[in-house]
Amino acid sequence: MLGLIRKFSTIAKESNIVKNSFPKLVVFDLDHTLWNFGIDSFCFTPPFHFEKSSDKLIDMSGKSIETFPDTLTVLKHLHSLNIPVAVASRTKYPSGAYSVLEKLKLDQYIRYFEIYPGQKMKHFSRLREQSGAEYSEMIFFDDEQRNIDDISKLGVCAVLVESHKGATESIVKFWLNEYSSNSNNK
Repeated sequence: MLGLIRKFSTIAKESNIVKNSFPKLVVFDLDHTLWNFGIDSFCFTPPFHFEKSSDKLIDMSGKSIETFPDTLTVLKHLHSLNIPVAVASRTKYPSGAYSVLEKLKLDQYIRYFEIYPGQKMKHFSRLREQSGAEYSEMIFFDDEQRNIDDISKLGVCAVLVESHKGATESIVKFWLNEYSSNSNNK
């Protein structure tokens, strides 16, 4: 894992990203963006517990609950760059989402949480209020085209990810570079 973090840090340095051109907020959807399941599809049975012997989060039936391979690397890297991270999810099972984030220790890298049923527009309105970031200073990653369409109308750089891959290291790096390039050309 440490090798992946070093690799991502090296890529960021080589890409000439300057600190003042980073987005003020990076927002991720949860389902099929940070992990490869829908938390409200109830494919896992609570309670969830961390099994030390396998170093995995397990549900009551013994199924392993995992993020996409790059999720932790991406979150740690954004954290190391002091780029605030938020999650915005319309899940009908917020307590399950919070539980998984906490038990996988992802919550320590996330500053803002908008996890409840409703519209993404409301999530982003609240994120703007909480963070002080303007919409044009945000990047958003989601696997649903309708959310990308809605949120991009606000002026957010909204990025569609493949639902079977999520927000990969290469996708996040690419869009940090794009954001940086566009900011430096203004």
